[in-house]
Amino acid sequence: MTNKVLFLGNDLGGGLGHVRRCGRLADILHKQGWDTAFNIHLSKSKNFIQTPHKIFYAPFAFDQYLVKIIAKIKPIHNYPINHLNTKPFFWEFAGCDYQVLRDGFFTDQITRRRFNKISSVINKWKPDLIIGDGHLLSYFLGSFFQIPTIQIVRYAIFPENTKFLWWKNKQEMLRMPQTLPAFRPLFDLIKQTPFEGGCKVFTGNAYLIPGTPNIEPIDTNKPHLFYGYHVDSVWDERLIKIDKKKRFKKIFITIGGGAQRSNVEKFYKFLLQSIKKLDVHVIFSDPFEILKGELQKENYPNISVFKWIETSTVFPYLDLIIHHGGYSTTMEALWWGIPSIIIPFHSEQEGNGRRIEKLKAGKVLLPSHPPYHKIDFKSRYGLYNMMAGFDFDLTENELIQTIEKISNSKDYKKSVMEQSDSLKSTYNPHAINDFVTKQV
Repeated sequence: MTNKVLFLGNDLGGGLGHVRRCGRLADILHKQGWDTAFNIHLSKSKNFIQTPHKIFYAPFAFDQYLVKIIAKIKPIHNYPINHLNTKPFFWEFAGCDYQVLRDGFFTDQITRRRFNKISSVINKWKPDLIIGDGHLLSYFLGSFFQIPTIQIVRYAIFPENTKFLWWKNKQEMLRMPQTLPAFRPLFDLIKQTPFEGGCKVFTGNAYLIPGTPNIEPIDTNKPHLFYGYHVDSVWDERLIKIDKKKRFKKIFITIGGGAQRSNVEKFYKFLLQSIKKLDVHVIFSDPFEILKGELQKENYPNISVFKWIETSTVFPYLDLIIHHGGYSTTMEALWWGIPSIIIPFHSEQEGNGRRIEKLKAGKVLLPSHPPYHKIDFKSRYGLYNMMAGFDFDLTENELIQTIEKISNSKDYKKSVMEQSDSLKSTYNPHAINDFVTKQV
């Protein structure tokens, strides 16, 4: 009898890293004979799921209407108490509880409604296994339906010993969002004492850990597998004219294609003005087409701009990647053995960059430096706050010096190639299938 697996890759935050990561695993399991299915909430996620996999599309658009109804009874929207006249360049926060609000779990009614919606998918599909990746309901669904649940986890959010800001010796005293009330009905449903701490909802019967112990130093007694990483090569015909010889250093710039950062126009213009001073060839990914107007005003002969690009087409020829610290870009840079400069928008992205930095495979450049401003927010369940950096104080000179240092460094190249070799040697589709099969 064929085993069935339901993937719950979180796409509620706007990014697509979780879905893409699940997609690669689903491809492996499908080739080994599994029936594979996805539950997604954004229509754009369909573009990253291959044809053989079944898709259950469960949009949560009605939640916004429900929010308005409930708000008439009690305010629930998250908004700054000291209203912001300008948008920050960097947000610092300290845990998974912020994800609860980012993903729209504002009330217990919304949480229960979303749980019921995915429950109907489970009743219809009847999976033998759930694989969750950043989805806040995976644990509750597995517990309620008594389905073994594998969580795809990383060091910063590991539920047994969470160290979200692991690189900081001293952390700001922040008031965390009160998220437990939104999930209390589900704890009652599975007859379990509620636990504090948002990252604990990523508890699983077993864990799949992308990367290696050097990249994700997780220690647990539960069944777990470090499964490395893999990138499929896809050729993009638009890049046929990209110079493949080593006449110029080649740099790729991206901020991802999912969740858009604030102040992106100013950030892009800063990059353009800095890069044009260098004798390099730049491939610029501009998914939001911010640069259209700028490119019409001025000629940039050393810069090629694309709305979207298959990274595996251009990565083999690169000397450096400048990116935001998104998970997929971070891991692809390591897999290809390319040093990185990470300019993050928030703490989770900074954490990815700090890991790269610790491995001597790149460097983090903050767009805004401490001290930051404490910004208060109000939710239905009380006050919480985050730190915000409003001043863009990264300089052209700092960026140019870092580009020249890293792109010409044999030490950075050696370190990143060591991580690349480790990722590739750890990746074993048969080992992944064997591990997953044992959990059923």
